[in-house]
Order: sequence, then C-alpha cells, then structure tokens
Amino acid sequence: MIGFGQENDVNTLQNDVNDIHYRMDNYHNQYFNGVKISVVGLAVTSVGVLISVIPLVSVGGVVMLVGNIIMVDSHKWFKRSKHLSKKKKIKKRKKDLKELLRYGEISQDEFDKAIKELNKTID
Repeated sequence: MIGFGQENDVNTLQNDVNDIHYRMDNYHNQYFNGVKISVVGLAVTSVGVLISVIPLVSVGGVVMLVGNIIMVDSHKWFKRSKHLSKKKKIKKRKKDLKELLRYGEISQDEFDKAIKELNKTID
C-alpha cells in the first residue's frame, strides 16, 4: 500500500516535469521565432532608411512589430493555472477517499479528518 502511493507520487512528479519541459520548449521556440522576425524587420527597415525607400521602412517596421508581438505572446505557455490544477488534484483525492471509505479501508473519522484538511487547503 505504501509503495503504491509512492509510485503514484513519482508518476505525478514525472508528469509535472514533462509538462514543464513541454511548456519551456514551446516558449523558447515561439520567443526566438519572434526575435528572428524582429531582426529581419530591423534589417529591412535599416536598408529602407539607407536607400531612402519609405515603403521598405514601413514594411520593416510592421515586420518588427509582428516579431515583438510574437515575443510578448510567448508568455502564454506559462499561463497554466496552478489553482485549477490544485482543484483537480483535490477533487481526485476526495474521490479516492470516498472509494476507500466505501470499501472500508478507512474509517468515517479518518475520512472526515482528511476531507477537513483538504477543505483547508482550498481556502
């Protein structure tokens, strides 16, 4: 029973680590794509200024703006709401406790105490 619970914790931790790696990879890819686009826009703008072609300057400026928007938007990969994740974990734990109570593996007092502790973590 103890080993089973620990294995579940290890799996949960590994899933969290994999999720972090996935989000970091996506963040970096999007951010650096934005940087590349901004640098291209800067180069186009610089060339436009050097040869005095206003449309080239305008296009370069728009490309730089798009690159900056992509860079700023890359933060979305960190928007995972810990509160929602915590709520899901608490809901799953309550369900598990109900199952343990149903099959007589814990007493009503143990169940009530565990539920009370879980409700404290929500507040």
